[in-house]
Amino acid sequence: SITILRDHKLQRGHFNEALTLYKEYYPALFGNELPEITLGNNFAAIGIAFVYQQLGKQEQANKLLEASLKYVANVPRQGWSGNVIADVLIHTLRGDKQQALTALREAIDAGWRNQWGYELDFDLILEPLRNETKFQAMRDEIKTDLAEQLVRVKALEKEADI
Repeated sequence: SITILRDHKLQRGHFNEALTLYKEYYPALFGNELPEITLGNNFAAIGIAFVYQQLGKQEQANKLLEASLKYVANVPRQGWSGNVIADVLIHTLRGDKQQALTALREAIDAGWRNQWGYELDFDLILEPLRNETKFQAMRDEIKTDLAEQLVRVKALEKEADI
């Protein structure tokens, strides 16, 4: 995914290359006008804001984060068109750890598990949260929940021969 490629480039200090990844796939998010944030570009806008922060372009980052936050406030948390954890990422980038942790709690309670391993363990945006006790407890909670689900699925396989 573009997030993994972005993080790979950022870890090596290739900030402009990370930005170029987004320019190639999301050219409408660049320019003088604030672009419309949609389902198709919201996570890219957040990623671009993160790269802008790495480049010291806080004003550009803030514009994208504000537009993304406005967008996610009007969509459900779960589902194909949902916010998922966009608000967690946005609040983290805005430096609001407590709001990010609250949003993460809401996402987990709503059933978010998609790409949880990468997001919680590796996504560079969430690095500021990783040492937080609440964050670690929520990560462990998901890990335990998924392990329990696996046990139930295996039991069902035995019983029903699925």
